Amino acid sequence: MKYVFLITILFACSLLKAQTSYSLNTKPIYGVSNSSSVKMHLPYFALLPKLKYEFGSISSVNLGLSWIDYEGDEVVDIPAWYHHGPFVESGISFKNKNQFMMNKLGYEYFFLIFGGRLNVIHQTNFSSNQFSIRPELGISLFSFVTFTYGYNININQSDLGLTNGNVFSLNIAYVISKDEK
Repeated sequence: MKYVFLITILFACSLLKAQTSYSLNTKPIYGVSNSSSVKMHLPYFALLPKLKYEFGSISSVNLGLSWIDYEGDEVVDIPAWYHHGPFVESGISFKNKNQFMMNKLGYEYFFLIFGGRLNVIHQTNFSSNQFSIRPELGISLFSFVTFTYGYNININQSDLGLTNGNVFSLNIAYVISKDEK
């Protein structure tokens, strides 16, 4: 079981490299020579703070931050076509009048209105720990509002009493910063 957890952490860390990668569909900018034959393609990067409410087999309220690479719309300049990148979240989860601290690392990808996330979740009451993996699929409204369905898969057994199960998430986000790199 320890090897499964180690492989999961290594996989999640490899996804974090995506924040420096160049996307295939990027906005072209022209080089110094003012020639249309010299084109450089550079992606947009943005910070996406978010507030998330989850309910189902366990409920939680989380605050998070994503570092996303997105293709913006030329007219209104919002991440309308797709966004993807790593994220981190922290919050409080609760079940049966018990409260736990919840921390997440993950990667999300949304294209048009469909997408998903992969989360590595740590929950603790500071005397016991529970690690879980949660894949999620859902819909998005221009990356600002997303609704997803996921399934918690516990990696280790703990005495927190948290079980595998269905989780629905409502995520509200706002792009605060963007940078053409």
